[in-house]
Amino acid sequence: MAYKRPHMSRTEEEREERPVEEVNEKRVSHIASEQKRRNTIRTGFKELTDIIPTLKNINNSKSTILFKAVEYIRYMDRRNRSLRDKLTTLQHRLSIEMDMKEEKKPDQFSHLPIETISALMAHKKQERKLRQLQVQLRLQQELLIKHNIMPHTHYDIT
Repeated sequence: MAYKRPHMSRTEEEREERPVEEVNEKRVSHIASEQKRRNTIRTGFKELTDIIPTLKNINNSKSTILFKAVEYIRYMDRRNRSLRDKLTTLQHRLSIEMDMKEEKKPDQFSHLPIETISALMAHKKQERKLRQLQVQLRLQQELLIKHNIMPHTHYDIT
């Protein structure tokens, strides 16, 4: 059993009991992992400076790189939203043009705003659906009459 001095803390006792090789091995391992971590961070900042146009060929501080990265991401996000909106508008226009071609009518609405044309096309679709429902209703009424079933306006539960 090793001699213990009364004023030593537990960590000091543990250090004295560990072999020197073990302590050195842990220190070397810690230094290597810390260097790896720093290299990873350095590589990340290098990649950011390569990707972000305003940072190319300029030596910037890490905080500048981060601020410019956030600024660039926000710019790209706004640009993506704008492009998505344009795509939606173009898809909507294409859909209207396809509907108009299906109608096989001349381009009589081309002078109107796209929103008006869209509303007209939606109205025409609703009219077609209404006519279909009216035909179905007439057929069902004919079947009821044919089988001597009188349509009820309400049902008696008692």
